[in-house]
Amino acid sequence: MKTIIPSKNLPFLMIVLGVLTFGTGCQTTLKTKYNPTYSTTYPVTRNVPMVIASVSDKRAGDPAVYYKFQNDTGRYDQPVADLVQEALAVECQRSGFVLSQPNGAAAEVRCEVLDFKASVTPPALFRSGTVDLTVVVVFEWRDTGTGKVLTRNEQSERRSHNLGNQTPQLPFAEPMIHDYGQELLNDMLPRVIEKELCSLPQTQTILSGPQPEPTGVSLSELKVVSYKYDDKTQRGSLSVDITGRGIEVREWVLKNIGEICSSKELLLEAGQEPRRGGHYRVLNESVKDGILTIEFTAGFGGQ
Repeated sequence: MKTIIPSKNLPFLMIVLGVLTFGTGCQTTLKTKYNPTYSTTYPVTRNVPMVIASVSDKRAGDPAVYYKFQNDTGRYDQPVADLVQEALAVECQRSGFVLSQPNGAAAEVRCEVLDFKASVTPPALFRSGTVDLTVVVVFEWRDTGTGKVLTRNEQSERRSHNLGNQTPQLPFAEPMIHDYGQELLNDMLPRVIEKELCSLPQTQTILSGPQPEPTGVSLSELKVVSYKYDDKTQRGSLSVDITGRGIEVREWVLKNIGEICSSKELLLEAGQEPRRGGHYRVLNESVKDGILTIEFTAGFGGQ
């Protein structure tokens, strides 16, 4: 015998179901895989041995949670710290670092995850709600021999999405909440790591250590692929084949650019006729197929 529910009772049943569903709260788990949707770019191949010493999660609560709204929870299938460590290892290798054992590394990095979440601001009167995505990681680089802190940087990525008058609640918003988790992991996190790895050459030459200048090396031995310089714009570029050579060759090429700039033009002051040397600024550098290309602009002594 079939049971027929009068249509006039449907609204009441929907309310009861809503109370049972949303009153107790739900949890959804995202199966994770680091597969960046954002394409990172690294200008210089370092070829420096390093080690990831530790990644610690400084957030409170469940280490796998990335979404929390009222009684609803979105979490990864593994701790956020583990995901950050995996992503950092991938990006370090892409940027040219060589992952090594602690006793063979030139430097080590320690990370602290300060924020990694999607937080909801419900809509106010005549206003839209938002979901705010935040990734904040502190990177601390140390000398493996002395334990000295070489540099400590905080890198972050933040963005907001308009929710309109709706707030994502489980179970119906499960795909949306999973999308937030993917965006945090595979779009925002690689950007944060890229910021850190690309900032290292501009801080100190901390990761290569003291390198001996190559002796008996000439430009012909380094196989200059191309050299261009425009006197009007005072800009130039030098491309050198560095296949099979280390980071010290890059430093030597930069010194040669300095000598090139010194010979282009001089601003002399009365009584100071001897050459004071030239100045240059590197605009861009890249390595592709073993060819190091450095673009520069020349400045001159006395400026």
